[in-house]
Amino acid sequence: MEGNDVEACQVTIERKVTIGLPSKAYVSFNAMATGPRGQYIAASTSPVRVKGAGDAQFHAIQAALTAITQNLTADGWRVVPGAGQHVMMGRLFLPSFQRLIKDTP
Repeated sequence: MEGNDVEACQVTIERKVTIGLPSKAYVSFNAMATGPRGQYIAASTSPVRVKGAGDAQFHAIQAALTAITQNLTADGWRVVPGAGQHVMMGRLFLPSFQRLIKDTP
């Protein structure tokens, strides 16, 4: 893919904590894309409530990451091998994507 003919996308993680008793923590993922018209959100997930640090909790977060990856792939995005970032003490890998710029009417 030529550099001028593609747009790029990076999956990011967003953490939110509600104020109050008890406080609640949530994690969601956004796919931030940059194309010829600037930056936009290509896909996002619903927030996943973080209730602890156990494996069951990790699997719920991993499922949300898998879902956004599948949505991006279905929309024509391709994973850039070796590009992305590790988060959550290296347990999750947030991939980078690219795709050919879509023609718009």
